[in-house]
Amino acid sequence: MADQTNQAARPNRTLVSWVRITARWSARLTATLLLGLVLLIYIGEGLLGGGGPNLAKMDWPSRFMSIAFFVSVAGLAVLWWRELLGAAFILGGMAVFYWLNYHASGKFPGGAFPLFYVPGILAAISSVLHWPVLQRKT
Repeated sequence: MADQTNQAARPNRTLVSWVRITARWSARLTATLLLGLVLLIYIGEGLLGGGGPNLAKMDWPSRFMSIAFFVSVAGLAVLWWRELLGAAFILGGMAVFYWLNYHASGKFPGGAFPLFYVPGILAAISSVLHWPVLQRKT
């Protein structure tokens, strides 16, 4: 009898819903880690006397790259509430950042920058899997 009430309380999840939940929480976890990394770097810059980025003193390509990067960083926080909007901020901001960096220096940025695509792609997957047409149980 207790087993029947436990099964009634738990919804019958499909593979799509499990993939969606996994993608959602993976996006949130990686976004939180990357947001923490960015904050750690900028707080460290401020504490060590670097003062952080000053948009007024930058040349135009660097200024636009910084703005595109900050749009991506804002998307890391937005995806907690609006997955598709956060994914659009992250992926769009990083695409513009990469394009500007390539045209300014002739190469794509390395380091941790490619990791910024991970939460954006995962949030987009989670958002698309939430569409009603994919929620049918077979």
